[in-house]
Amino acid sequence: MHPIVIKKEILELDPWVATSLYDAFYKARKLYNDFMQQPHRLSFAWGGSYLEAEREFFGKDPFYQGFKENRHDVQTMIQFAEQQGLLPRPLTVEELFTQNTRDT
Repeated sequence: MHPIVIKKEILELDPWVATSLYDAFYKARKLYNDFMQQPHRLSFAWGGSYLEAEREFFGKDPFYQGFKENRHDVQTMIQFAEQQGLLPRPLTVEELFTQNTRDT
């Protein structure tokens, strides 16, 4: 849904930062999903029915994470940026992600 950008200089010194950040956000999302499985904790009366309607509409989690799940969307954004003349050169999806996050 939202990209996380890390300065190249940081990744050159500490490449583990990319996977650590990914892992942290992945765990946070899992905690949220676990919390949302208990609609009685929500602050609105019909929380369970809203969650069911959202799942029915999207079919799966609308906020999927990781390189593999988002590759197509990133490729589409690159194509739009190329068409609009926003890129100084053609890019590949792979070069926007560190090697250690491409398996996510």
